[in-house]
Amino acid sequence: MRTALLLNDKRIAWYENGEERQVSPGFIYTDKKALRFGEAAEQQSRLHPLNTHHTFWHRLSQDPFARPVVNCRHAADMVFAHLNALFESGQAEANTEQQALLLTPANYNESQLALLSGVARHSQFKPRWMMPIPLAAAASQNPDTERCIVVEQYQHGLTLSLIRQQQQVLQFDNVQLLPDLGYFSVANKLIQAASDAFVAQTRYNPQQNAAWEQSLYDDLPRWLTLLHQQETVIPCQLHTGSQEVSATLQALDCLDELAPSLEKLQQQWQGLKKEFNDVPVLLAGGSHLIPGLRDVFAEHSMQVVNDQTITRFAAQYVSSLDSGNTEDAEKDKASVALVRNIHLTPSAMSATNNDQAQVRKANGAESPAIAFAGTPYWLCHGVARSISPDQGCCLGLAGNVVSHLAPGEESNQAHVTISGAATIANIHGLTAKLNGQRANIGDQLKPGDVLSLGDQQVTFIAVEHDMAGDHGS
Repeated sequence: MRTALLLNDKRIAWYENGEERQVSPGFIYTDKKALRFGEAAEQQSRLHPLNTHHTFWHRLSQDPFARPVVNCRHAADMVFAHLNALFESGQAEANTEQQALLLTPANYNESQLALLSGVARHSQFKPRWMMPIPLAAAASQNPDTERCIVVEQYQHGLTLSLIRQQQQVLQFDNVQLLPDLGYFSVANKLIQAASDAFVAQTRYNPQQNAAWEQSLYDDLPRWLTLLHQQETVIPCQLHTGSQEVSATLQALDCLDELAPSLEKLQQQWQGLKKEFNDVPVLLAGGSHLIPGLRDVFAEHSMQVVNDQTITRFAAQYVSSLDSGNTEDAEKDKASVALVRNIHLTPSAMSATNNDQAQVRKANGAESPAIAFAGTPYWLCHGVARSISPDQGCCLGLAGNVVSHLAPGEESNQAHVTISGAATIANIHGLTAKLNGQRANIGDQLKPGDVLSLGDQQVTFIAVEHDMAGDHGS
């Protein structure tokens, strides 16, 4: 798999052949009727906080904003815009025909994964696979223990993910989120410590001037590196326009600011240790740079796993799945396969490929009449609901809201019946449109199709819950 996107909103990273091509932090800045993305937007986050958006990856949904942001109606629109901006920034050397692997955030639920697959399919990146970042992080280290914990920092939280291993198969078990130790929260605490130092040592308060506060925020990566190197004093500067003002930030003051958050992590970790003793800890997403975090896991084996290692392993793994099933992969370009388990041995990989062929044949995926190779979902207002392979589903309007009608309810309500093979089986009491054109009975639905019922829209998404029978979510 040549193209891979690591979707940690601290730094959305695009890789080609295992090498990093473009990086774009999860920020959007609205300037009148234009949008700025990534680092350019992040550099405005303290100068223009009301015009800067940085939660859209974390809160991916189709819940409408109170007022539109330029042309973005909800977080999903912002994710779509960010993906397109990332592609445009590096398209000169990109292979636009190459399908992509999406390495997904640890805490995304099924609805968010389904929504992400649909959004990404409409972008220039054509996803073929999705895999949780912690699963790839653990598998890249080929752990020899039954369990391990992956710690990863995102923009708005720190996640603790439990990975289990049984018979050389890794499974993504569960995840816990700690909002207080996300990068944004850590930045606020360290900037507060630096502001206190400037107030005590000079007559300047950086938090009374947006430009000064922005300069401290931009300097934060240097502070974290020096603290990681166990420097006890961090020199800081402010450029006031007329002069440069200096102060020294004490490492102990930084730890004092972070102490309540680290205490919460310690309590969370103590709860996990009661069940899982002596588990190795893998530090991903720059989490190893959080001051004081290593002390929490001091009694356990720790290892730092960088983004490139994670991405290279994941890309090689899904490529090996595709290489053994070229014909199936070609047929299923419209679907997005979700990897929940990873086989660590070649023999297990071979079994995975054999199981995959049997599962697809059993599900009828080899029949040209089936447009969905994976599980069909219908998406509305950020919530994804699966279509039963046996009974299909019946979508109706209740108070101008699309809802799933139970058997019998459709008799006296406007509705569209979808079969388990994702085909329109009946239209009653309304004019339905498919991708802007009048929908007809017998129309075969494909991933990404939009069905309009009145003023409401439903998007159809395919999420294939991994390639082998024992890989379900």
